[in-house]
Amino acid sequence: MEWLSAENVVAVLTAVLGVLASVGVLWYERRVPWRKRIGYRVQMDTPIGRDVSEGRANVRLGLFNEMPEMSEATLVLLRVENDGSQSIADSDYTGRELHGLTVEFTGRTVRGIAVTQSPGADHLMEHFTPAGGLRDSGSLIRLPRVPLNRNEHFKLLVVLTGGQVGSPVTITGGIRDGAVARTRLSAPTRNRPCSAGPPG
Repeated sequence: MEWLSAENVVAVLTAVLGVLASVGVLWYERRVPWRKRIGYRVQMDTPIGRDVSEGRANVRLGLFNEMPEMSEATLVLLRVENDGSQSIADSDYTGRELHGLTVEFTGRTVRGIAVTQSPGADHLMEHFTPAGGLRDSGSLIRLPRVPLNRNEHFKLLVVLTGGQVGSPVTITGGIRDGAVARTRLSAPTRNRPCSAGPPG
């Protein structure tokens, strides 16, 4: 048959390869995670005011007994992690200001911050200083340009007043050739007095 000539076979194969390449690109973009990506998730969002559990929450927490407006206070545990396929250096943050990322607690005011790091990553703590860009104002926390190896993370334990449990918590910032995005996992613990240690 004439259509089975070498020229036609080459043309058909070329067209098929072109289609397969396009499909492959689309699959890669949808299925393969960002090479550089910072993910975040709220692991706990709970009331800790004096009227919670007959005031026993403050006895358990201790550290926040002297905070103002505790009758309306909430406690948020936020996990920030490198869930991409490459490490992230301090130079990968693209903002022009000193800090790297900005956390916003919509409708709430930051009253206190505690930071913990993933096991074996004690070196991360040296970045969480005012000189490194850590500061808070109103509903915002500005985070330093923390370098993170793959799977490394740190957590923010934040005391807030105003607003409600479950109010939006977002992190914004730029990563060179990457992204900052919410990690879609199980819903955080909400609407219960804080009585146990933070989740992992």
